[in-house]
This record gives sequence, structure tokens and C-alpha cells, in this order.
Amino acid sequence: MITEHASHLKTETDQTSALENSSTRSIPAAKIPTSFFWTRTSPDIVKIQDDDPVAGTGLFAHNCAATIPYHLLLSRFYLQRDFHPSLNTYCEATKTLLKPHVVPIGNKRTILANFPEISRGFEDDTRDKHHLALSIFKQLGTSGTLHPRDVLVLRGRFRQGQIERVVSYYNRTYVLCSECESRDTLLWQGEKRGWFITCQNCGAEHSVPGVNFVCTLKVTRPRQKAPKEPEKEAEAEAAPESIPESEPRVFRKPEIKSKL
Repeated sequence: MITEHASHLKTETDQTSALENSSTRSIPAAKIPTSFFWTRTSPDIVKIQDDDPVAGTGLFAHNCAATIPYHLLLSRFYLQRDFHPSLNTYCEATKTLLKPHVVPIGNKRTILANFPEISRGFEDDTRDKHHLALSIFKQLGTSGTLHPRDVLVLRGRFRQGQIERVVSYYNRTYVLCSECESRDTLLWQGEKRGWFITCQNCGAEHSVPGVNFVCTLKVTRPRQKAPKEPEKEAEAEAAPESIPESEPRVFRKPEIKSKL
């Protein structure tokens, strides 16, 4: 037992001495933890740095060309989401516009059936469905009617591709910022009847064409029934109208008197 214990102590001392002698050698990449990054400043000196995404050291340095592991990328994503929410514009970029559902009525009318859904994607404190409808009329050179159920009726026959280009033009001109392409913008009118867009994300401001067009928007409302006069209602309740019965149609044989 004593010999075995002595041999075990000897092996431990040999391992520690070997590690002390190899302190000046380069550390192999397989034995380095994944939370550290090593760089070779000289042939015999190794420098270890922490991977701090906030401080920008290690793998997250601006001049680092090494591949970042997936778990570190995921941690940086959550840090960016918590501490820099203004940089997370990926959700806005993936938002797509609805395709217009066009229904032609003869040769003189075209219905935009899903106009409420399209206008709801643009509506805010400065833009509404009437502004979108006037812009569509101006680009198509026509006029139309907005029914109570927000169904837009256009004068003339138009294809679906034409309506798609008009809606896309409205999105680029009156919604998106020309600098950062953010949707967080405000549309307002200046003192000299000019229209401007101010971006809440980058602070850019630029002018946009107005939507004042010769053809105005006609908004129809549901018809209301005229109220009945109280005297006639009282008479109708007191003496209901009697329905005349139709006389039965009976064929009568004509009487013929003989001269005999």
C-alpha cells in the first residue's frame, strides 16, 4: 500500500512539473473553453480574452475574423433585444402588403373588395382610409365611391396589377422613410399646403406630393327611413284597415226568351 501511494504521488508531481515547463508553449484550441478566445501576439506568447458582447472584446471585437459559435450569437441577440430595441427592425422589414382583391362589374365599375384590410395596415394618427382612397384615385386618374362597409368602387375597369402598383407606390411614398425605410413615420401638412414625412426612428424629414385631386371622394351613407306621423300611427292602431275580399268569379248562363 505504501509503495502504491508513493507511486501515485510521483505521477502527480510529474504532471504538475510538466505543466509548469509547458507554460510558455501555445495552448491547443481543443482545450480552450468555448467562453474564451485566444490570439497569438508572438510565436511563444498566448493572450486570452473574454468574449464580452457589450464591451466588444474577444470574438465580438470589430477586427475579429474568427467564427462565432451559435450559443454566443444567441446570447448577443437577446442582449440586443433587451438593451437596444430600436435596432430590431427585422420585424418591420418582413411585413408584406396585402394583395388587392379586384372584382370587375361590367365595363364601367371596379370593386376593391379588401380595401378595409389594406387601409388598416396604413392607418394611424396622420393617415386614414380617405387619404389612401384619394391617392388611388389620383394615380389611376379616376373617381369613385366609398360605401358604408368601406368597399371602394372605382369608375372604370382596372386590372389587379394596376391596383397593386398603386398601393405599393402609396407605401413607398407616404409610409416608408426614404433614409432607413422604417414605417414609424408621421405625415403632416406644412404652412404652405405642403406635405412632409418625419421619421421617428432616424429623425429624417422630406417632402411628399399632395393628394389634392380634382375628383373628390364620395362617401355614401345608409338610407334612414322617414319617421311616421303620430296621428296616422294612432289611427292605424285604433282602426286597422279592412282588407276587401275579392268577389268570386262565377259564370252565369244568359237567359234567352223564346218567341213561341
